[in-house]
Amino acid sequence: LQVAIKRVSWAGVSQWGTLPDGTCVPLEVLLLLRVSSAGFGGIVQLLDGFELPDSFALVMEHPERSRDLRDLLRERQFLPEDVAWGLFRQVLEAVRHCSSCGVLHHDIESENITVDVASGAEKLTDFGCATLSKDTMYTTWAG
Repeated sequence: LQVAIKRVSWAGVSQWGTLPDGTCVPLEVLLLLRVSSAGFGGIVQLLDGFELPDSFALVMEHPERSRDLRDLLRERQFLPEDVAWGLFRQVLEAVRHCSSCGVLHHDIESENITVDVASGAEKLTDFGCATLSKDTMYTTWAG
């Protein structure tokens, strides 16, 4: 199993959340736990997280044969229409899943989508700009 480690600097955290045990964590951690705990495969899974003196470290899955969509597009120049439709459908399913969990990703772009180059399965990553969904108007831009 390959993993990806992301360090979130304490100074860079603008929103905080509280885990059920009362631990205060960056909101990104709380939201990633919320969307990954439902067993949906189209979201990168948070495997672990721990505090460092100046940051919080997130340990996430990183499928062996995966590449982010941005790099894949740069390499291949284009995708056949059926492949593009398949990836777009998967992204929409991930967005629908996030929405059903009360999470707004706020930063969907090609570098935040990983693709397993063998199977074509995608995963939505990077919830650093994500927020809780709300019924009122959004007045700030993120991502």
